[in-house]
Amino acid sequence: MMAAGILVVVLLLVIAVFIGGLQLMERSEVHTEASSIGREILETIEDAGGFAALPLVAGKFDDSIPDARVDGFPPKPYSEAERGGREYNVTVETKAVGTTNRSMAVLVTVSWGEGRIQLEKVFHAADAAL
Repeated sequence: MMAAGILVVVLLLVIAVFIGGLQLMERSEVHTEASSIGREILETIEDAGGFAALPLVAGKFDDSIPDARVDGFPPKPYSEAERGGREYNVTVETKAVGTTNRSMAVLVTVSWGEGRIQLEKVFHAADAAL
């Protein structure tokens, strides 16, 4: 009887660890997809000319009405993306860095029902000339 009780407890612990591992794997996949979406936007900006592809003024692009999109900025997959059957909302924010207006930071926020991630990259005017 004692051995059966110990076996049941061990089996329940193994099942709990297995279920926890599956949940952790799912969360990891969601974070990976969200990071991929954010990196895709930052790489598209870099490929389009970096600093030269940014609007001249700081702003927040969150798909509000009226949306202040400027010459195709921010690039797709702004403002929504779907990956793996999950919907992600994308917000892009630009802001000047320093006092010379020769550097702009781009903050990309990718959110979903229960979480969000943020990626930020600073673009420099000197890099755009290269």
